[in-house]
Amino acid sequence: MKPFRGERAGKWRIAAIVLLLAALVFLSGISSWPDQLRGMRPVNQQDEIYRYVAQELAEPGLCELIPWAAESPGGFFIAASYERSECYAFIAGRTKNPWPCWKVRRLGVFRLLSHQTSM
Repeated sequence: MKPFRGERAGKWRIAAIVLLLAALVFLSGISSWPDQLRGMRPVNQQDEIYRYVAQELAEPGLCELIPWAAESPGGFFIAASYERSECYAFIAGRTKNPWPCWKVRRLGVFRLLSHQTSM
């Protein structure tokens, strides 16, 4: 039996709704919600030392010493970010090695007017 034209249109509507919901979840920054609920904290001296040494040695493994709870505050047209992600992104840019970028996470929702650290 041939499907009716209305059945095909219904399937396309469902697919469009699923894609729209997936885009909204991605843009909402839902992956960073658990970290924000646990509590973020400002970067301390120990975090800065780990980042400095990791960047000077170009060793992304040292970035793992920085906890995900450490938040870089951002600034004018720069969104807040994870300090660990900033460390990975800097090393990836300096060494022209894209692999540390896979460990970078965006903090919060997608912002159109601010620079964000993300993959």
